[in-house]
Amino acid sequence: MNRKEFLRLAGGVHLSNHNYDDWNGRNRYEYFWGFFEGNNRNAPSIYKGIAVRDLFDAEEFSIEHILPMDFVYNHMKSQNRKIRNGASTNPFNMAACHRDVNRARGSSPFDLDGDSIALHYDFGPDAEGRDEAGHDDEYEWVVPRRTRGDVARAVLYMCLCYEIGGFEPGDYLTLTKWALEDQPSKWEIAFCRWVHKKHGICNPYIEHHQREMLEAPELMRELVKS
Repeated sequence: MNRKEFLRLAGGVHLSNHNYDDWNGRNRYEYFWGFFEGNNRNAPSIYKGIAVRDLFDAEEFSIEHILPMDFVYNHMKSQNRKIRNGASTNPFNMAACHRDVNRARGSSPFDLDGDSIALHYDFGPDAEGRDEAGHDDEYEWVVPRRTRGDVARAVLYMCLCYEIGGFEPGDYLTLTKWALEDQPSKWEIAFCRWVHKKHGICNPYIEHHQREMLEAPELMRELVKS
């Protein structure tokens, strides 16, 4: 498995004439929120695990960019505008989030060292007993175990598709471990298939032979050199 084969499975690199900041509510619905209709409203949000329906009911929902836009743009300066715009609007880098948790995370990098949370955030309906979310002592964002695989698959996909660097070689090994330990949920798979049906792109780490791709040495070399 090499990058060319990965991109074929992914439906190519998603390109766009507009960046995320140009999107209106209709665009956000078309690419993301439209998935959360009917039974899909029961899907959990990223980090805190609050059901999306509860976020909707409380009007506290927002789109979290798993790789922050500042990070994406800073590591894609040599790419052309349509590729940068495509990265900013790629739905596989998006997750439903409580707006205050999204604001709290901001553009913080992820903790990839297994640190504990030093600064906790208890936002959202029925927050008690939900997944913990917060920063460690280095102000890195600690990802709950429940969503480590979701985060890892999004980051690895974005880095491969858009040749985004900014990580240490050991970070990719940690992300691979997360993706193997936390397999795609039914919601993650359903979202992947919804996006593929509507927009013709796919995250192969979710849909196709996941272990084979995660352990493919050629893909790891592509990640490390990006």
